Amino acid sequence: MASREQTLTTMSLVALAFTSSTFAFLRIGSLPISLLEVALLVGMLLHLPLGGGFHARGSSPMFAFIVFLLFAATLPGLVVTWQFDGLQPGVMYNLIALIWIVLLFAYLQVGFDYEQGELDWLCKLVLVLCVLYFLVCIALEATLPTVLDGDGQVLNLDFALAVNEVDTVDSTRLSGLSDDPHLLGLQTLVALFFCLNFWREIGKGKSVFALAVILYVGFQTRSDAFAVGAITMILSVLLPRILFRDSIGKRMLWLLLAAVGCLLAFVLIARNADWVLALQEQAQLRPVLWENGFLALLKSPLFGWGLGSWSGMDGPLGLQEAESSLVDYLASAGIMGALVLFGGVLILGFATVQSGQPALLGGLVGILAFATLYNALREPLMWLVFFYIANNVLSPLSSPLSAPMGSPESRKGRRRRRR
Repeated sequence: MASREQTLTTMSLVALAFTSSTFAFLRIGSLPISLLEVALLVGMLLHLPLGGGFHARGSSPMFAFIVFLLFAATLPGLVVTWQFDGLQPGVMYNLIALIWIVLLFAYLQVGFDYEQGELDWLCKLVLVLCVLYFLVCIALEATLPTVLDGDGQVLNLDFALAVNEVDTVDSTRLSGLSDDPHLLGLQTLVALFFCLNFWREIGKGKSVFALAVILYVGFQTRSDAFAVGAITMILSVLLPRILFRDSIGKRMLWLLLAAVGCLLAFVLIARNADWVLALQEQAQLRPVLWENGFLALLKSPLFGWGLGSWSGMDGPLGLQEAESSLVDYLASAGIMGALVLFGGVLILGFATVQSGQPALLGGLVGILAFATLYNALREPLMWLVFFYIANNVLSPLSSPLSAPMGSPESRKGRRRRRR
């Protein structure tokens, strides 16, 4: 049996791998995995023979099973497409990425004893590493902006999607060490969930500081997916508290603060040309990709086309992603995959609502909102949130772990369970 020190050392490597999974410069050639993820694979091979936590007490086998089914549902379409149309661009990239997701979370499922609080420790470490990374991004943005900013020409599009090639405006979007601002947006959204979930355990002062850093970096990405996900997450965490827990006076104060915050955010965005142009481009191009993604699904409705990129600006099967995890997955897995996907979301969603933990519900709906506007199926960070929620609401030992902002009752329940 692996010692606790060996377990925590391995989990530190897991946290580093999750945090760096969006770093483009660590990618191995054109592969979707990084050097640290390869190092983690070596650590996994060394950890499991030592005993790991194969009993996997306190974890939910349901999550790993659903993830495997989601991957397996894409294989029939992949085989058929490969047989008749050959290997299409992007297929192997997606295949390797999803195989890694399955292996990683199967390892997390059986490799640790979550009765000892390892999962909370892992997620807190991911939060700390993400905030440190965001601080580095802020510092580099201030001193060397061209290193981290995704500069480029944003097309000025009218509402009929007519492109005026002359009318372009410079736009700067913070992308950090990733090659896509949306990926940095996803990372900030995941950090936002863990910050809200562990609010009081971390301490109010540290949590407020982390929240400010996270929101600043997130909104600097100019990602509509992040904006929608963050607003949805925060509202899902705060509304139950406002409506059901606080006194009427506190409810009115929360509502007033929320209204002022929304108004301030709207004014800041409206006065920022970069934001307006970035949102305009994202909002107008995405429906075309969604429509053609659904048209690709209709051409092969039962099993889809397998892993790949099946949307396009000029029509279906244009080898472009639909910029939506839902649309891209349905085009890849068809009706059979849709049954697994919606079944898994319903199971997890119902259990999360039943748990009565607004922080977990906020994390679930916030990440789902982001995934609707961006294809995050290949990103381990997104699956880590689902894994954490599942192991809190679906595991045999599920109990209230954290009320919104991490209530004292949640910590008492956790201490009782550890004994």
